[in-house]
Amino acid sequence: PMTPRSQAQNELEEMKRQLEAMKAAQEALMREKEALRNENMNLKVTGGVEVEEDEDEKALQHFLGKLRGVLTMRSEGRFDQKLFDEYNGALVQLADEQLQELYGSFMQIYVE
Repeated sequence: PMTPRSQAQNELEEMKRQLEAMKAAQEALMREKEALRNENMNLKVTGGVEVEEDEDEKALQHFLGKLRGVLTMRSEGRFDQKLFDEYNGALVQLADEQLQELYGSFMQIYVE
């Protein structure tokens, strides 16, 4: 007859085997995920689809476009409220680090 201790040891051994099987399955899924990620990136690159930038970079590029518009507007001696509002809207979307870098650059312009 099986003692409670030997039954517990058998259950523990079975749990260990199940855990090892789960770990192996997880590793296989992680390898498959990485392979699919690489395949997706290759399809985007070879298919001519632009690889998405991160959201902060998108916000910065959008802001820089609005800044160019405002600088052009000001150099032409005109004012466009819609463009200025878009510029301000893009400015508040910048990440803190980008905003600090931007104001640092503006300060260098004014100091020189």
